[in-house]
Amino acid sequence: MAERGSDSSGQQGKQSDLLFNAGVLGWPAGGRRDWETPLGSLAVVDTQEQFLFNELYALTARRVSEKFNLLTYRVDSLDPNDMPYIIHFAGAHKPWHLRRDLANACLDHQCPWAAWFEAEQDLHSMLNNTSLGDELRRRQRDALRTGTVRLRRDHSGYNFLRLLTSLGPVAPFVVNVLRLLKQWVPRGTHPIH
Repeated sequence: MAERGSDSSGQQGKQSDLLFNAGVLGWPAGGRRDWETPLGSLAVVDTQEQFLFNELYALTARRVSEKFNLLTYRVDSLDPNDMPYIIHFAGAHKPWHLRRDLANACLDHQCPWAAWFEAEQDLHSMLNNTSLGDELRRRQRDALRTGTVRLRRDHSGYNFLRLLTSLGPVAPFVVNVLRLLKQWVPRGTHPIH
């Protein structure tokens, strides 16, 4: 089982290494375990749902192929002709938080988010001039402002993407200036690549 630390009040706090990542969950037929009761008594931890799923299912969990839960940073190591069914965009910042006028740099360099933008472009092409396409574009604009702004290191990428959205027409200029610093930014995490 995952070990738990405690905060100064003696409550359960941060978790140490979780036994598995619950990005994709599947259950055999039958009833689900009670999540609400333990979740209601669980102290705040960094990844609440991951911690809870590890508590409830670690002893019976089985691994699935990466084809069904591939973390983004592994996309570069795959055969382009044998891509996964599900790509897990781990972390607070997601490709749908990036303004599409800034996605070209990502597409040009085949960053880990490129698969998202290519699939999204295909979907828009299929739904062009339809009411569903109009709704998709509206929700795409709304997605630029989804999520919670937190002043933590793991949210720095997300906060940067939110800043670019709020900068409006100045954002492409800022991105071009910041490209001079790209050697210090992890590949695929920011639109300056």
